[in-house]
Amino acid sequence: FRKTRLATFFQYEHGAYLVAGMETFDRVGPGLKLERPFTQHLSASAGYQYYWRGSNVTAGNYDLNLLTFHVYYQF
Repeated sequence: FRKTRLATFFQYEHGAYLVAGMETFDRVGPGLKLERPFTQHLSASAGYQYYWRGSNVTAGNYDLNLLTFHVYYQF
């Protein structure tokens, strides 16, 4: 566990889509990620992020739970 790193983050996005009647939205989401090197060239990470999206268009509102898994190899 000594080589495992824990990272936390928070994202905020404000934007607009010109399609579908000029939608404006805000998207916010905290998250965390565990990273672990296995060898000098091989590492992996697993993460979780929650997104909440609010929009002036009713169908544009949603909640999202996002799980990610990555394996990295550096040449």
